Amino acid sequence: MTAKGKTLWEMLQAKMAGPAESRGYNPLGAKIGSPVTVDQPDYEDANFFLVEIHQYKRTIGSQEFLSADYVVRASALKGNDIHLRLRVSPLDDPGRAAGITYRVLLLHLYDEMAYSDDLYKVVTDTTGKFQVLDDGNVTAEYFRINDLRSSYQADVTVLKDAGGDKVVGAGEIETLSLEYWDYWRQLDSGPEQRDAAELASQEFLFVEMDKASGWFQIWQGTEIDPDRVTVLG
Repeated sequence: MTAKGKTLWEMLQAKMAGPAESRGYNPLGAKIGSPVTVDQPDYEDANFFLVEIHQYKRTIGSQEFLSADYVVRASALKGNDIHLRLRVSPLDDPGRAAGITYRVLLLHLYDEMAYSDDLYKVVTDTTGKFQVLDDGNVTAEYFRINDLRSSYQADVTVLKDAGGDKVVGAGEIETLSLEYWDYWRQLDSGPEQRDAAELASQEFLFVEMDKASGWFQIWQGTEIDPDRVTVLG
C-alpha cells in the first residue's frame, strides 16, 4: 500500500526520524513549501515559497564548515518565474555582530552551461581573477575572496518535495559533490548616497561545478540584512 509514492513503512520511518529539514544545517528553521518574504525593492511584491534546501559541508583538515542555500521561487503573472538563492553561513564571531549568528547572500543565477574547458582554465589560473566580457570588453572584474587560489570541495545534500505532499522523503534527498570558486568585487553606490559608510559594498560571484557531470553554474549577488528575510509558517 502506498500514499503518493511512499510505503507505510517509509512514512513511519520518516515520522520517527523527524523532518529531513532538521537533520542538517538549517539556521532559518525552514520547511520546504514555507512562504518566504524578501524585503528588497526588486522583490517586495513577489510571493516566494521555499522549494529546496541545499546543505553544504566543507571539510578542511579536521574542521567542518557548514552553510545552506535556500532556493525560493515566486510565480509571475507575466514573464518567467523568479528563482533566487539565499546563501546562509554562520558568522565566526556573533558577539561582534550584535547577536546575529549568520550572514545572508541574495544570489541569482547568472549563467549555467555544460563543462567548458575554457571556463575551467579561467577559474584555475594563477591570477585569481574573473572577468565578465561583453563583445570582448570587460564589464566587471572579480577577484578571489581572501586572495585564495585553490578551489573548495563541498558535499551537498539537496532536500526537496518532489511529491508535493509537504514532506521530504528519503527518495527526495539528493547528494552532490561540488568544486567551487568564490569571488568578489567592490561596488560604488555613487556620490548621491548620504551615508559615506555605505558608498562601497561587495558583490559576490560563485562558480560551481558538479564533479559528476561537469555542469557549471555561476551565481551572483550581494549581502543583505538577515532581518530582511522572513520564513513564515
